[in-house]
Amino acid sequence: MKRETTADNPIPPARLHLNLRPFYIGGLALLLVLAPLQRGLFFRAELLGAAMLAAVVFAVAAADRALRGQPLQPEKPADWAALALLAAYALSLGGAVHPGEARLALLEAAAGVMVYLAASWAARTERALDLLLQAAVLGGTLTAAVGLLAAAQVLAVPGAYESGVIASTLQYRNTLGILMVACALLAVGLSVKREGLLPRLAAAFCTCLMVLALVGSQSRGALLLLAPAALLLVLAVPAALRWRALYHLFIPAGSALLASHWLFAALRAGDHPRALAATVAGLGLALALQACYWALGARLNRATVSDRTRRLVAAGGLAYCLLVAAVYLAVSSTAHASPQANLLPPELQRRTSALSAGDHSVVAREAYMRDAVRIMLDHPLTGAGGGGWNALYHRYQSELYWSSEAHSSLLQTGVEAGLPGMAALLALWGLAGWQLARFLRHAPRDGRRLSVAAAAVAAGALVLHSTFDFDFSFPAVAWLAMALLGAVSGAARTRRQERRGAEHAPGWQVALTAAAGTAAALAVLAFSYQWYTAGVEGALGARALQAKQLETAQAHYQRACALDPWTASYAADLAQVYTARALQADDARLHYQALAAVRAAAAAEPYNTELRAVLVNTCLALHEPALAAQHARAVVHANPLLAQGYELVAATRLHAARAYLQAGLPRQAEPFLASLQPLQQEMEVRGLSPSGAFALAAGQLDLLAGRQQEGRERLQQAAACPETRQEAARLLAMAGS
Repeated sequence: MKRETTADNPIPPARLHLNLRPFYIGGLALLLVLAPLQRGLFFRAELLGAAMLAAVVFAVAAADRALRGQPLQPEKPADWAALALLAAYALSLGGAVHPGEARLALLEAAAGVMVYLAASWAARTERALDLLLQAAVLGGTLTAAVGLLAAAQVLAVPGAYESGVIASTLQYRNTLGILMVACALLAVGLSVKREGLLPRLAAAFCTCLMVLALVGSQSRGALLLLAPAALLLVLAVPAALRWRALYHLFIPAGSALLASHWLFAALRAGDHPRALAATVAGLGLALALQACYWALGARLNRATVSDRTRRLVAAGGLAYCLLVAAVYLAVSSTAHASPQANLLPPELQRRTSALSAGDHSVVAREAYMRDAVRIMLDHPLTGAGGGGWNALYHRYQSELYWSSEAHSSLLQTGVEAGLPGMAALLALWGLAGWQLARFLRHAPRDGRRLSVAAAAVAAGALVLHSTFDFDFSFPAVAWLAMALLGAVSGAARTRRQERRGAEHAPGWQVALTAAAGTAAALAVLAFSYQWYTAGVEGALGARALQAKQLETAQAHYQRACALDPWTASYAADLAQVYTARALQADDARLHYQALAAVRAAAAAEPYNTELRAVLVNTCLALHEPALAAQHARAVVHANPLLAQGYELVAATRLHAARAYLQAGLPRQAEPFLASLQPLQQEMEVRGLSPSGAFALAAGQLDLLAGRQQEGRERLQQAAACPETRQEAARLLAMAGS
C-alpha cells in the first residue's frame, strides 16, 4: 500500500495503532537537556549512562519505523557518511594501541550515530524539530545558569568557576563558550517565528543568560565566531523578518554585555550578592526591552501611526544595535581603542588583546596539530584507536608538553580512526551542507525553513570551532552536533524523498528493521551496562583497599577485571592487592597471580607512563627487579622527553643489580651492571641534561661494577646538585676510603 503525504505530515500511519514517536522524541529531547549538565559526558560514568539512554531511544525509534512500514536503511548520502564514520571506528580496533579506550570510543561513536538517526527521523515534522531545538536551548540555558550561580556562590559545583573564569558543568571554558553560541543562536532562530510575547520573553531570557556565560568563559574563539554565525542566521531568515532577528539577538546580547561589567567587577571584589544582583538586573533589562520592542511593533502596525514616528523608532533601534555592535567588537577584537572598552572585564580585555599568531595557545595548538598529523600518517588505515593521541603524542613531540587532547576534533578523529574516519567525518559535514543548500534553494519561506536554518547555523558553529579545539571530546557537544546535523538532514527532505519514505516496505524489510534496531541497541546497552558495573566494582574495590580489607578488595577487582578486561587500572589495582596478600602469607600462588595481573595491565595500556610507574613499584615489592626494569624502560619508550623516566630506569637497574648480587646470581646481574652511558647519550640527543638523581644512581652502578673512576666522576656530578649533594658526598667518602 502506498500513501503520499504532505510536507506538513510526511509520516505514514503506524500499524497496530501504536504511535511511538512521542516516546523516542521525548527521550532524545531529555538526552539533549541532561547531557551538558553531566560534565559534558567527558567522564566514563556519565557517558555510559547517557549511552544507555541513547540506545533505548534508538530502539524505540527503530520500532516506530517498523510499525510504520519504513525500513532501517540509509535514505540520504549524509546517513551513509555517518555509518562510514562508525565503521571506521570499528576498523580502528585492529590497530588500537589502548584496546579499552578504542572500544569506549567505538561505543561513543555508535551512540552518536544513533542520536543522528533518531533526530533525522524525528525532524520530519516542524513540531518535532522545534521540540528538539527547544530541548537544546533548555540544556544550554541550564548549563549557563549553573556556571553563573556557581560564580555567585549560590551553587557549589567543582570546576564551574575558577580563577575568574566560568566553565560551568563542562569544566572547560572554550567548549562552554561555543555551546553558548550555538544554543543562543537556536533560541534566536526559534523566537523569530513566534508572534506571542511569552515565547519572545523566554527566548530573550535564555539568550541573555547564555551570552553572560559566554563572556564569563573568556573563550576568544567562541566570541569571534558569534558575529559571523549570527550574520549567517540573519541572512537565512526571510527578508521581512531580518530586522526582527537582529533585535531578538541584540536586545539580550546588549543587556548581557552591559550587565557583565558590574557582574565581573563584583566577582573580582568577592561581592557575590552584588554579582547575583547584576545578573538579575541584566535579565530584567533584556525582558523589559523585549517587551517594549513587542509593544512597539504592535503599535507601529496601526494605520494611525505616522511615517515620521516609524522612522524615529527605526533610527533609535538602529542606534541601539550599533552601540551593541561596538561593545561586541571591543570584546572580540584585538584593538581596544573604543570608549566602550572600559565596560569589559579586565581579564577578557587582556586575553583578547593577546590573540595573535605568537600567542602561546596558538603556538601550542600548532604543535598539537603537527604531531597529530604525524601520528595519523603513521597509522593511515586503521588509526591508533580511541585514546591513541593521549597514548602516542609524547613519542612524536619535539619538546615536552602535556595535553590529553589534540585540540582539533577533526585531527583527533584522524588519529583515532585513520584517514577513512577523517574522510567520513568531512563527508558527513559536507553532505549535510549540500542537502541543506538544496533545501534552502527550493523550500518555502515558512517556519520549517527558519528552524532548519537555525539548526544548521548552530551545527556549523560547533563544527567550525571543533576543528581547532577538542569540543567533540565532550560527547554531550558531539552528540548535540550530530543531533543538529541529523535534524537538518531529516527536515531538509525533498518532495521525492518524502514520497519514497511514505511507501510501506515489504514485510521482510520491516522485520529486518525491527531486528537490526533492537540488536544495535542491545549491543550498546549491554556493553554500557557491563562497563558501568565494572566501574562500580572498581570503586568498591578502591574503598575496600583504602580500608585495608584486602580480601574484599580482591573480590571486587576480580569482578571488575572480568567485566572490563581492557581497563588497565582494575588489573593494576588487583596486582597490588595480590602483592600485599602474597607478602603477608608468603603465598607463591598469589605471587604468580600478581604477576599475571601486572602483565594484563601492561597489555591493556602499554603507553600509560603513570601506570608503568605503578607497575614498577609493584614488581619491586614482588622482588622481581628484572620486570621492574622492563616497565621502567617502557616509561622512556612511551615518553622519551620525560627526564624522570630515565631516572627511573637508572634506579631500577641499580636495584636489580644489587638484588641479584646479594642473591649470589652474578650472571643475572651482568645485564644490569652495564654502563648507563648509552642511556645518557640518548638523553642528550633529545636535549635532556642528566639530573642529580640520574648521576647518583649511575655512579653507584659504576662503583658496583668496578668502574671506580667513572663512578667517582658521576658522584661528583651528583654532589653539584642540591637535591643529591648530601647522599653523593657520603658515597664519595665511602668510595675514597
